[in-house]
Amino acid sequence: MGCINGVKKMSSAGGDVINMTNHHWGWAAEYDGEIFISTKKDKIIHILKYKPSESGAAEEHEKLFRFPAKGTTASFLSVSAKYIAATDIDNKTIHLYNRAAKSVTSKALPGLTYPYNLHFLPNGILLVTGAGNKLIKYRIPDEEDKELEIVWTCVGLVFPYGVSSDEKGLIYVAGAKNKTI
Repeated sequence: MGCINGVKKMSSAGGDVINMTNHHWGWAAEYDGEIFISTKKDKIIHILKYKPSESGAAEEHEKLFRFPAKGTTASFLSVSAKYIAATDIDNKTIHLYNRAAKSVTSKALPGLTYPYNLHFLPNGILLVTGAGNKLIKYRIPDEEDKELEIVWTCVGLVFPYGVSSDEKGLIYVAGAKNKTI
């Protein structure tokens, strides 16, 4: 769970909250039992990998990558089998960390002027919500020097912020201003 004062972890049954980071802002994602956290400290966004321990707490395992950040907005994060994607609000781009090559590339978001949130579908396709009341579905090219490819665009949403999907392939977009899904 991302919080203003860091990232917190709690069991699905409730109970104790364990403070995982004490940096400003945080965003968390889970993939295949691994926990990834985006947090900001000293005007730098840090993308970290945590490893669950037997006690149920998580311990910092690996510093994956980082990038500068001027504003106070958190960097949103999503993880797939191949990539970790993080929004770079200041530069209106995303950073893609190739998990196998352990390399980072910065990608422009064609068709989108400002990213809000992102989510990987199980097939590796990336969904990004953003300014202009859009949800755009991108294919990530295999070659690092190529740009993201727009698969389709959904327009007419009202301040689309959060995005997720379910096992049936349905996509859910949360409207921040009109409180709709």
